[in-house]
Amino acid sequence: MKSLFTAGIFSVVFLFNASAQEAGTGKADTISVSEVRSIIEVLSADSLKGRGLLNGGADIASDYIIGKFKEIGLVPGPGQTDFRQDFKLKRVTYTGYHARLDSEMVRVPNIIVASKQLSLDWNQDTPDIKVIFIGVKDDIRRKLEYVNRLKSDKLVVMDPILRPIFNRIGAGVQLEKYFIDSAYTPRDPYSTVFLLTDVYEFNEFEVKAQSKTEEIAAHNIIGVLPGKSRQDEYVIFSSHYDGLGYIPADKGDTIANGADDGGSSTTALLTLAKHFREKDENERSIMFVAFSAQKAGGVGSEYFSATIDPQKIVAAVNMDVIGKASQFGPESAYITGYKKSTLPEIIRDNAPRKFKFRPDPYREADLFRQSDNFPLAQLGIPAHTISTFQLGADPYYNGARDDIHTILAYIDNLTSIINAIAVSTHPIISGEVTPTRIDPEDI
Repeated sequence: MKSLFTAGIFSVVFLFNASAQEAGTGKADTISVSEVRSIIEVLSADSLKGRGLLNGGADIASDYIIGKFKEIGLVPGPGQTDFRQDFKLKRVTYTGYHARLDSEMVRVPNIIVASKQLSLDWNQDTPDIKVIFIGVKDDIRRKLEYVNRLKSDKLVVMDPILRPIFNRIGAGVQLEKYFIDSAYTPRDPYSTVFLLTDVYEFNEFEVKAQSKTEEIAAHNIIGVLPGKSRQDEYVIFSSHYDGLGYIPADKGDTIANGADDGGSSTTALLTLAKHFREKDENERSIMFVAFSAQKAGGVGSEYFSATIDPQKIVAAVNMDVIGKASQFGPESAYITGYKKSTLPEIIRDNAPRKFKFRPDPYREADLFRQSDNFPLAQLGIPAHTISTFQLGADPYYNGARDDIHTILAYIDNLTSIINAIAVSTHPIISGEVTPTRIDPEDI
């Protein structure tokens, strides 16, 4: 990939990094462990009810974040009179569904509907539905990958012996759907219905699913630190502040505190805002965005992306689940979509001496499309997510034990990550370098 650095700019960057390392720590000295701890303790407290969108916890977190923005001295986003960017979303919940293969009825728990459609009404005469069979002798992983890639509606019939795999698929399916458009157009137009049955041959079938909708109020939080010489050029730092809220009892605890998932990255957002305000060196404007409704399918970032002029956004650094060590160990994090723009390269090359920003090690999971950077990337903005999440290896993820106690052992590491982000993005904020744009056709 072509480097954006001229010899002169590289010298400036080198001197900047060297000055940050003179104390021998390799870290910026503005963001302290005590500051990080004080914020994440608030965001992950039981009193915030897991920052749930439906239980009022997200509103409590919002008031705290807005208070911090005011204390720091940020101003509302462009066109906003306050820090809240209000929007309405609708929650879609299936009220019931079933399938029939000839005369054989298939009902819960032997049916999974993975769909963003408001209803389904399929039969053998419905066009463009692909019927796929998965048996015990099949290469199950390859079959499921094929199902995932297929651009059509799919009816997937699975052998009853595959119940454990079927159940894992069901656990990963979002049962509730959220959208923001009054005329609903789902981002993914295709639906997949999984059936667990020993009926392998049939001439007729039907699949029916009905739903109900309810309206929910939500809001993103946007604060801006105006630039000195390039006020119309923005660098975005973002995180989602909402969480799961209440969940089924996990060892007697029903609050998913989200200390790591949302809490750690929102802590980074607030400490970075204070850091850059105190440095007072940003030539470009910096926009700090706390997204809501990420747990509802990334609706908050989707709404935000429809309100901005993408040509004014130079870069977008999203942070998501950074509270613990990555699989690469301490003093490291990974960046999704590593080769889709030069933003990851710039961050990597300007990190403090000991810190390593690495490519996303879980590329098969396509995490680039799973976080709040993606709606911005679809507009061509160099938008990537920084994370330390160990996919499939964190037993506390999305549970009641994702609380402050599981983060405290890593608080020094979390602080080092935030400081590394502050140092490595300095050349972009100062206007010295500009990352290449993302090609929307490449994602």
